Amino acid sequence: MSGLSSRLAIGAASLAALAAAAVLAVPAAHAGSHRPGHSPRHRDFFAVPPAAFMHPLGEFPADGPCSTYDLGDTRCTHLGVGEPAPFANANPPSQPGLGVPLGGVGAGSFMVNQAGTFGPWDFGGQDELNFENRILPQAAFHLREHLSGHRRTVRTLAVNKRPWDQLPRAWRSRALRPGQGSYAALYPFGWTSYTPFAADVSMRFWSPIIAGNDEQTSMPVAFFDVRLANHTADTDHLSVMFTMPNAPEHVGGYWQLPAGKLPATVRRGLSSRVQHDRRSGVTGVTLSASDPHNTVDARDSDWTIAARPGRGQHVSFTTSWNAAGSGHDVMAPFARTGRLPDRALERSRSAGAIAVRVALRPGQVATIPFALAWDFPEVTFSPTGLGQHLGLGNAVLGHLPSGSGGSSLVWMRRYTSYFGATENRRNDYVRGSYPFHRGFAIADRELSRRLALLRGVRRWWRPIVSDPAYPPWLTREALNELTQMVFNDSFWESGLVTKTRSPRTRIGAAIPGTHMFFTRTGGGWAEWNEWDTDIYGYLAEAAYWPDLERDRLRAVLQTVRQGTLPTLGSRAAGSLDFQDVPMITILRAFAYLRHSGNRAFLRFAYPAMVDLYDYLAAGIKPGDHIPPDYPGQSSTYDLVEVVGHGVYNAELWLLTDEIMDNVARRAGTLGLPGASRAFQKQIRSNLAAAKSEFESLFWDPVGHHYKIDAAGSYGDGIFLSTLFAQHFATSLHLPPLVNRQHEVDQLQTAYPKLMHLKDSAGHEIGPPLVVTNGGQPFPTPCANEICEVWQGAAMFAAATYAGEGRRLHLPVLVRDGLRIAHVIEYQTTENTDNGYLFDPPESWYDDSTATYRSPEFNRSRAGIEVLDSLAALPGAFPHTSRR
Repeated sequence: MSGLSSRLAIGAASLAALAAAAVLAVPAAHAGSHRPGHSPRHRDFFAVPPAAFMHPLGEFPADGPCSTYDLGDTRCTHLGVGEPAPFANANPPSQPGLGVPLGGVGAGSFMVNQAGTFGPWDFGGQDELNFENRILPQAAFHLREHLSGHRRTVRTLAVNKRPWDQLPRAWRSRALRPGQGSYAALYPFGWTSYTPFAADVSMRFWSPIIAGNDEQTSMPVAFFDVRLANHTADTDHLSVMFTMPNAPEHVGGYWQLPAGKLPATVRRGLSSRVQHDRRSGVTGVTLSASDPHNTVDARDSDWTIAARPGRGQHVSFTTSWNAAGSGHDVMAPFARTGRLPDRALERSRSAGAIAVRVALRPGQVATIPFALAWDFPEVTFSPTGLGQHLGLGNAVLGHLPSGSGGSSLVWMRRYTSYFGATENRRNDYVRGSYPFHRGFAIADRELSRRLALLRGVRRWWRPIVSDPAYPPWLTREALNELTQMVFNDSFWESGLVTKTRSPRTRIGAAIPGTHMFFTRTGGGWAEWNEWDTDIYGYLAEAAYWPDLERDRLRAVLQTVRQGTLPTLGSRAAGSLDFQDVPMITILRAFAYLRHSGNRAFLRFAYPAMVDLYDYLAAGIKPGDHIPPDYPGQSSTYDLVEVVGHGVYNAELWLLTDEIMDNVARRAGTLGLPGASRAFQKQIRSNLAAAKSEFESLFWDPVGHHYKIDAAGSYGDGIFLSTLFAQHFATSLHLPPLVNRQHEVDQLQTAYPKLMHLKDSAGHEIGPPLVVTNGGQPFPTPCANEICEVWQGAAMFAAATYAGEGRRLHLPVLVRDGLRIAHVIEYQTTENTDNGYLFDPPESWYDDSTATYRSPEFNRSRAGIEVLDSLAALPGAFPHTSRR
């Protein structure tokens, strides 16, 4: 990673003023209550950046808005539209109170929610449809305080709040009340603070998501740094206990289609043991499961809770307490003495605990580092569609029908490569190379290097958080959206375990060292890495975790090189062959080349890019220079159906021409076949004619905006994403695609028409996909996706306004872009009644956020594009380099 790119001057003071105007007030530092020996004062908790989401602990509504799919819920009977089976009842009402997910990319993950409990859970695999909406109630932190001369206090550091109100019975009276602390989140960090103690007690929880570091970013580990500060006049005796169950079976994903058909994890043969590394000082309790009848996802698996006490800190443990009981057995010794008995309390091996105690003199501050590590090394993943339609259908990396269990493949998770697993040249797992039961080894190594890992995270994270070009609310939105890398059934493989019939041609087998990365689209269906939606947030991986992007592209392009091309307009194996997907594949391959300068990738990618280009160009009718849209669902905006030429795909074609002109010249210097001077000349000629044709087809000189389609089937309608491709041309250093004056007119005409709708509380609700030139949603009343506010599309439009405003030296467009982005951020983050934080929907209605569609949707990651637009031009993502 290089340093800051040079900034384009629209006036530092001007941009700072825009940012300042958009910043919302952040709650003041946590105020203290009276405690022995001191008057009220500010508490000495972990410092939390102003950009972080902050909220009182446990204060969130129990229920959120209704999904348009959930017509069966009694609170949702007012909804007038819904999806047909199988998606009816697939999306439950949104869940307020979600939190930061912990765990590495593809390692399995769980949230520390705003009640302070551990859940929901998302360990991925072909049988999951998004996450499990449950907690592990036995997983918790507890604190005992005995201030000299005062009674002791023992509390469970969580709020027993619905829907996560299942704490063991003996802990409930000791649980915190709502508001007895705060919750903060700015991915990959979360913070909690607690007010009922004389000491200042806070916790920072995080995983080592480190830019450019595949090894650490894949690790199945979560850190919990407990900070204790004694600012009383007396010595304070403090003990912290971490309890964890030997997590049992689960019953399937958040949405079960059909109900009861998803197989549960079977995890039996429980055991437990304490382990200690004298050299590192790490002590851990490992909770294992080994049984020949366990399902693959739980085979020979571990949970390890561990601590690395510092000077003056003393560790104790129990290897077994009864997870099915009241919790009294483990709480009683801890409450009485602040320590555990260093033995099993009973024989179930169903839960363990570890505790650390310390005595702090007045003015002393201590941090106790805990970790939770897990070793669930294998994951199942359905092969359906992977070879046949990869990269070219709507389900880009595979379509998973429900109930596909018998056809699943087994893969090793990515982190296993760093603890012994190896692959052969076809990226198949070498049997016997992984030793299994590595839970303590992972916890030990990671705790031993915790401070170095913390510096590694801060190295990429802190420059974004502290950059004055970014309003704190925008940083909050963009960083917290990155959670989709780990919590949307994230799957990152490190070798295929199952033998296949075609080991040489299966996806990901073409180049040694390819490790495929997948996340679900979201919304309760099963598509993985849909290119048409994933492009809206691809930039984080491309700039910060480029191997994730490279290896996905290797797999996609391999299928093209093997001759897998779609028939446009066909419906094959349940997938929709969207016409924008081949163009987006070319776009992503080019973007990776610009980031990396990887000549080996160019040699591999170029033949496939030419095949895709020729395939699309073959659809151009004589006398035209732009392919027409095929009838029906021709792009990601599947219900914005166009007649003939549509503006979205047509402008993407101009971008495709520009990219192929650039790439063909690069390929020519390497002497690659298919990069002749004649081919380059042909592309340049086609591009000039296509740009002229675009203006004549789409420009409306009366309305001063581009039409949605050349036939004018939407009348004077204005489309939110008209300049989608132009944004990429700017960010990727390519020449403008459209007429400059027409572009400015489009942006200035569209903005007031799109941005005047408000919710019932008077807050702006965001821009719908299509409005009339009079500013009314199209159609009225709202009947389908066209009149919805699509969060990711709106945020991407904000990036377009900001980026083009900087390129064209028009600060008013930057201001407009920030306003669009801030409206979306408000509804997804600050309006906590919506329950959209960490569960972003694809869309909500144009008159109310109380009706939404498709939660946990990956298009929401478009906030990263807004950061990029404000950072530098052309197209330098903040604090990285693009070549």
